[in-house]
Amino acid sequence: MRRVSAETVRRLAAFDAHGLPVVSVYSRVEVDPGDRALGTHADSLLHDVRRQVARDGSLSHAARSSLRADERRIHEALTQQEWPAGTAAIVSCSGAGLYEEVALSRTIRNRAVVDGTPWIRPMVAVLDEEHSACVVVVDRGAARVWTLADGELRWSGGQRDETPRKPDFAGWAGLDEHRVQRRSGELARRHYRKVARQVGIVCLAHGCELLVIGGHREERPGFVEELPNDLRARVAGTISLDPRTATTEDLRRAAEEVVERYERRQERHSVEHVLGVAAAHGPAVVGLEDCLWAGTVQAVGTLLVQEDLEVPGVVCDQGDGWLALEGATCPLCGSPTRPVPDVVDDLVEAVIEEGGTIEHVVAQDTPLREHRAAAGLRFGLPPRPEPA
Repeated sequence: MRRVSAETVRRLAAFDAHGLPVVSVYSRVEVDPGDRALGTHADSLLHDVRRQVARDGSLSHAARSSLRADERRIHEALTQQEWPAGTAAIVSCSGAGLYEEVALSRTIRNRAVVDGTPWIRPMVAVLDEEHSACVVVVDRGAARVWTLADGELRWSGGQRDETPRKPDFAGWAGLDEHRVQRRSGELARRHYRKVARQVGIVCLAHGCELLVIGGHREERPGFVEELPNDLRARVAGTISLDPRTATTEDLRRAAEEVVERYERRQERHSVEHVLGVAAAHGPAVVGLEDCLWAGTVQAVGTLLVQEDLEVPGVVCDQGDGWLALEGATCPLCGSPTRPVPDVVDDLVEAVIEEGGTIEHVVAQDTPLREHRAAAGLRFGLPPRPEPA
């Protein structure tokens, strides 16, 4: 299995099952799960699959054969493979040649969904939360650099300088002390510039989106001043710790807290921006119904949805791609609609296919909690048709 990636999400969002059911299973994996724990999850989740299938009497022979093959393969994967801690995600449609195993770094609730398309929202939410970061702990005498990704802190090298220390004497009229302090400051700046170059190389090599800076409070500003503008823009926050006594685990936890706070700040900023544009009658909409219509006409540039939002609805599988909360008939083409367990997932897929971005808002204290969804638009919306 592989870690979730944007390419995997795009491929699943574009998958066409040709009318066959797709099984999406998400199973929690504890730090030390053991075969029994995963086996119990597998039995329970696949029981949910069988129960969903039993309620649908319209399934063809080909669909049922595909589902039986999916059950066997998913059960084998969950009970006989080693999975990293987090969540095991499996999407399968044997009749259409789809089978994808993805390891998610975050733990989410167990869930099995049978639908006409892969259920990808948990993958999108996890991908939205995952930011690779460069973590540097720096002082006037040394620097240590790590990368933080998938919950792991990996060593990336260090720097050490030859900055002279303050002498124990003032010399003639204090001139020796002044000269050494000036020399010390220049060498410290030279050291910080060397560290900044190393950080730039690490960010480029590992694709680090963010920069977390640790060290003594009084020494961090000197380093930040030597950062080029592109790196300074990536600073997510700082950590106050003693490089000589802090452990790697202390650093990892502190860096993850910085990244978490950064993500919540970005969420609040995004919500305030989109709701502000909508309030000024600009290209934005607020509320799930308007977002579904915007997704139907491919107008969404940025979609904001509350992380735990899950709403049943209907979709039209014809070319117009109608998305709505209810309605047996598509008002655009007159075709019968298909009920779906989570129409927000279909909206997310539609936005991804059109090159839009998704922001799953975890913060509970933004106005989005009331509105459930909002979207920044590429263009103004045409009038929404009345339900057929």
